Amino acid sequence: MADNHSVERGYKKDSYILAVQSNPIHGPSQIEEKRPIRELREPSPLKEESKNGAILTVEELNEYKNDPFWKKLRWILYLLFWLTWILMFVGAIIIIITSPGCAAIATKWWHSAIVYELWTPSFQDSNADGYGDLSGISSRLNQLRKIGVNTVFPRPFIAVDESGLGAVDYTKIHDKIGSLDQAMSFIEELRSKGLKIVIDIPIVATSIDHDWFQRSAKASLPENSDFASYYYWKRNVNPSDYVSEYKNLGIFYFHLQNRSDLAILNWKSPHVSKDIKKALSFWIDKGVDGFHFGHVDFLARSPDGMQPDWPEISRILEDVCEHVNMYRNESIVAAGKDIFLFASPEPLREEHKKLLIYDAKLDGIINTELTKVALQNKICYESEHHVAGCANEILSDLLSFHNEHSDIIPIWQFGNSFVSRVASRVGSRSHAELLALIQLILPGANIFYYGEEIALRDIENIPYPQRGAMPWDDSINSGFSSAPPTTLNAHLQPDYQNINFERQYSDTNGYVKMFKGLARMRQMNNVLISGKTYISKTVDNGFTLCRFDPTTSEKAIIVAVNFGKTSTVQSLADLPPFQKYSHAKTGQVIAINSNPHNYHLRETIDLSHMEIHLGPEEGIVFIVNA
Repeated sequence: MADNHSVERGYKKDSYILAVQSNPIHGPSQIEEKRPIRELREPSPLKEESKNGAILTVEELNEYKNDPFWKKLRWILYLLFWLTWILMFVGAIIIIITSPGCAAIATKWWHSAIVYELWTPSFQDSNADGYGDLSGISSRLNQLRKIGVNTVFPRPFIAVDESGLGAVDYTKIHDKIGSLDQAMSFIEELRSKGLKIVIDIPIVATSIDHDWFQRSAKASLPENSDFASYYYWKRNVNPSDYVSEYKNLGIFYFHLQNRSDLAILNWKSPHVSKDIKKALSFWIDKGVDGFHFGHVDFLARSPDGMQPDWPEISRILEDVCEHVNMYRNESIVAAGKDIFLFASPEPLREEHKKLLIYDAKLDGIINTELTKVALQNKICYESEHHVAGCANEILSDLLSFHNEHSDIIPIWQFGNSFVSRVASRVGSRSHAELLALIQLILPGANIFYYGEEIALRDIENIPYPQRGAMPWDDSINSGFSSAPPTTLNAHLQPDYQNINFERQYSDTNGYVKMFKGLARMRQMNNVLISGKTYISKTVDNGFTLCRFDPTTSEKAIIVAVNFGKTSTVQSLADLPPFQKYSHAKTGQVIAINSNPHNYHLRETIDLSHMEIHLGPEEGIVFIVNA
């Protein structure tokens, strides 16, 4: 049995200890004397016994400390440690600098958008009055989503004149396409399907039927005095394509070229600026995702109205953009929302494009040069019976500009509501398909005019031949409307029973399937979203264009097209991916046009000879297996 004295365990008897003699009742009773300090420095019997074991005494360690061999070894290990640490640190820095991200570069939603511009009155009628409307568009949204569209651009949307260029009322819906309530339902339907909407706001001109113009023309009346400065009124000027007299009263107003029915707004007037900004705020609150500004080269003009004043145009647009960006953050509906602001002036010189992006702060300028591509016009070559050289030259110039200014996001468009359809301009549906194949591979945003996904042609001998009824199927009125044919607002395509959306969508090798595959691929493929672009020169009526990432081994994507009537061989040797991946032997076809000769979808092709063989009017897109 233990006695009342207990000693702290774990110490040997010769160690220095402080022992406490305990009494359960009376507490500590005695403290043992401390040993002399010199005894603490004496080796313990335990360490004396361990000379042949793992534990060494101080004296034994000193022997190794002063040994020349061990001193040298320690220095070598010390230097190796720091050299290894430095190399690892430098390696980590190199990896961080050179390694690609795991996903595509973060972009705004419009940077790789497929925007579908449509002429609302001709797209789909929902109430059998023969006139397309917003509810009709809603009924076709699933079909648009299926082919890869992510943004809808209905024209007209707000109340405008028949042409669509001049505003009639900035805060009302065009009365033939629906009401404001229907517009809100339409926007909500788009949102529920994950789609965006951009609308055209004519900030340049109004119809002369607009209330502003009517009151401005009668500004001598006290109640109209504020409207006196809404437009450019002049006396003692000569009439021209840009200036017309008002009702033979000796006063003249400025208008769009050869359009005396569309009067130009005077942005020097604070009333104009205030009212247009108010309209933009109105539509931001209604859920609109972007605004298109057409004919901005008419925002400010020279004194005779014949030349654009670009510095002033830039100042006006900067003011508009600042308002939109400020208001979207103030709006409860649009707080933090990215709103796309873009314009489509006539083809611009590079310095003017840079002015509108860097100074005016627009998000993009449509490359309207492509709307000029046509057989044997002033731009394309008279000697060609196709548009290969013309398209290649324009694209090369534009790509060179955007490669030089990579922060300017390109916007591509071959057709729209105001120009002849691509298939009619180039004289061939096959050539229109080839141009669309190229467009779908280009970097940036793409705008397709409705019907381009099935290579529609113009309808001859009507005021606006590019605005025919959309042929959905081969049923009565091509599925556009159930109204009696005699009451249709839009003219039917003469060949709608053969060329229609449903038929081409059902065709495994149809053009629509090609469009769908590439349009959807653009939303998820890093190379198509942010890769570099290279275009070859035209050889034998064909050329190639490729997208690639020079910093990674990610697979390159190449489109090869032949506009000629005979077969051609296009070299791949000069394309950057083949210079970097000289070991590349195969590729996989991911898209073909509707005129295949040598290839089929998902086919593996031999690239070991660094060339591609194309049949007449054939086009393919393939991924290089690097």
